[in-house]
Amino acid sequence: MSSLFIKSLNYFFQIKHSFQICTKWQAGKATYKETRQAAAMTPDLVRTEKDPVKAKVLRVMGQVALILHVKRHALIASDYAITLINLMYLKNLEEVRKERKIQIELMKNV
Repeated sequence: MSSLFIKSLNYFFQIKHSFQICTKWQAGKATYKETRQAAAMTPDLVRTEKDPVKAKVLRVMGQVALILHVKRHALIASDYAITLINLMYLKNLEEVRKERKIQIELMKNV
């Protein structure tokens, strides 16, 4: 298998694992330790990533996994998401505004 394929699998499994831990936490079945472990895998992947968009996606997912035990990570994740939008849509403030509006609407429902 190529190293690119393996790296892609690692990304997929990290993102999937973060979502699984969030679901498990919401059901009252995940521990603090599990959330920390899920988030701890992300920095290793980010350090080796050359593509800034992929790196930001991984950072967002790491923060999402950490939200479960410290709510402040939601703010960090939302800021990483804005940075991600800036990387994906260079100098397009309308896309940034759309993302922030979505985030604000989601917060109203919490």
